[in-house]
Amino acid sequence: MLKEIIREYGRLVHEDDIFYCYINENILLTPEIVIDIHKNGLQMSEGNKYFTISDVSLNVSSTKEARAYGADNEYMANHIAYALIGNSLPVIILINFFINFNKPKVPTRLFRNEKDALDWFKKIKLNLPVDALH
Repeated sequence: MLKEIIREYGRLVHEDDIFYCYINENILLTPEIVIDIHKNGLQMSEGNKYFTISDVSLNVSSTKEARAYGADNEYMANHIAYALIGNSLPVIILINFFINFNKPKVPTRLFRNEKDALDWFKKIKLNLPVDALH
């Protein structure tokens, strides 16, 4: 079932076992925004585990504190993997910095498009136990 929430920083969508986060252009992600994203993801998934696609390709940036929180927080128990979408050099540098420096506690990869991210999720699902999404 498709669920959607529009927030001042972007659009959040949950469908099946995937939580999509489309961040608006020129947003500075703060810990408060990242917490709100995670809270909404947990609520929209109804407490089930889920994959996350965050599209930050529209010149999104983040504070050091937001990156640290995004890499390790109390909501991680419900996260299976993160796919971050970016295609401009500044965003790609920021994503690579996040992955390599903050070292998220769940598998995290950079993609240039959503299709490749969804393909990666399908490969991960093949190796999950049957009840892993609940």
